[in-house]
Amino acid sequence: LLNKHEGAFLIRVSESSPGDFSLSVKCSDGVQHFKVLRDAQGKFFLWVVKFNSLNELVEYHRTASVSRSQDVKLRDMVPEECLVQALYDFTPQEPGELEFRRGDVITVTDRTDQHWWHGEIGTRKGLFPATYVTPYHS
Repeated sequence: LLNKHEGAFLIRVSESSPGDFSLSVKCSDGVQHFKVLRDAQGKFFLWVVKFNSLNELVEYHRTASVSRSQDVKLRDMVPEECLVQALYDFTPQEPGELEFRRGDVITVTDRTDQHWWHGEIGTRKGLFPATYVTPYHS
């Protein structure tokens, strides 16, 4: 997870407590591990809010931080590294958009929205229109 984007996560069977689960999440300062707790009724939880399934817990933490010390929301991992190449220049119209020029290679970090993807070029990060790029083949 260390080389993944912030919020990338995986759920695994706990090494220290067989039968239980652990949630590992990429944070700005490394990887944080959370024990997924269960109450007497079998509901799953990390803190206070309880869920009937691990899937419900994950969905909730896409919009609510998993960490108490920093704001970290769960995000799906992009299959391997997805590189795209700009077909056109893009000049941002809003804060948080990624500026690029035709031919630039962009690392896609989130494709959950059909029309606007998150990506990065070096240290610059932001949203960009998916229709402005094509898969990159080196």
